[in-house]
Amino acid sequence: METFNEARLSIVWQQYLKDGRILSPLEANQREPVFLQFGNTSQIKLGVRLQDVAQSPEELNLALKKNNMPFLLGVRNDCICVCLGTEASVHDEIRAVCQAVCISNMLGCPTATVPTSQKPTQQRLWEMVHESHKLLDAHFSPFLKGVKAAGWDTKRTLLDWDEWRVEWKTKNS
Repeated sequence: METFNEARLSIVWQQYLKDGRILSPLEANQREPVFLQFGNTSQIKLGVRLQDVAQSPEELNLALKKNNMPFLLGVRNDCICVCLGTEASVHDEIRAVCQAVCISNMLGCPTATVPTSQKPTQQRLWEMVHESHKLLDAHFSPFLKGVKAAGWDTKRTLLDWDEWRVEWKTKNS
């Protein structure tokens, strides 16, 4: 299949981050797991309600910080939650999942200075979200061009979104 689902997108994105190579649909399909995998990966929830990302005005401000995209991300109970804005396009959805995969990788690979038994603080979780914005700003455009050139259909996806959409406005300074 030339259409991204969460597993195929994760496989292609992680390969790209590892060595800059874009897998073809055939290569990614061959790597896609047949059975659900259990392990240290964090669950990604797509299309959640706003309150699943931010439960206070302070958290909403943190979710909006360094973010000019029509989606919000947050980490709650070991889940990466993605809340879509009303104007989010298919490319925005692909970007949101790539960003959630980055956060999942950060959660799965804590730094050597932090004991693995210790969960990150809420402040550290928001720092991971902000770091993932920077990573996507640097790498997503060339990735998207590459997947199109490799034969992926980026006009539609098979990503499993709940249909919650939210509209938010920011104050102009």
